[in-house]
Amino acid sequence: QPLSCDYREYMHDGATNNGTHHGGVHVAVSLSAMLALNTVRLAGSCPKLSSAFLYYNRRTRPVHGMSARDALRILLKVGVAESESYSWAGDDYYAPVITESSYRTARRHRIAFYAAIVSVYGLKCALNITGACWILLPLFSMRPRFWCTNNHDTRWRVMGVQSAVVVGYTEDGFILTVWDSNWIGDRTMILPYTDWDSVIECWAAPVSRESLLAGDYI
Repeated sequence: QPLSCDYREYMHDGATNNGTHHGGVHVAVSLSAMLALNTVRLAGSCPKLSSAFLYYNRRTRPVHGMSARDALRILLKVGVAESESYSWAGDDYYAPVITESSYRTARRHRIAFYAAIVSVYGLKCALNITGACWILLPLFSMRPRFWCTNNHDTRWRVMGVQSAVVVGYTEDGFILTVWDSNWIGDRTMILPYTDWDSVIECWAAPVSRESLLAGDYI
């Protein structure tokens, strides 16, 4: 294994929080960003992707909230449309119905498969083989090490969960990037290897080669 891996040079605003601000939208935003980053890494470019499209297609709609498995299933079977084809910045309840043309553009942006990652070694392997990955951590504060609590302060309570894109690793830990538009401060941080036990779930989801061909990238 290489001693380090860093995909930050491929980051761009490929996924925007152009959907509802209800809980669960960060899953759609971060997974769209992961797909866009991996597409840029392989093909050199990628249009902006619509996280609103991904969130609209969740199984639980109109109930708010979205799981990673649901979003990954959509990215595998349907894909995610480009923002020019479908975007929405208001309450998800009033979001316009998605047209057939938007679903056609979505097929250009799909994943080949998705696989759970359960160890530090597994995530390092996935980063080198499949590209950027997705991770979910508990949210205790809006600070760089948001997944950590202060065991000596009873006022610290879990606020929820926060997803991020794993864009590489160093000798100190994994490089995370938070794509939530509500995030305050530095969006890039290090998850130390010693904090791996805090990880709730982690997934690898490489870009589909068929999607790259359909998008005339290669």
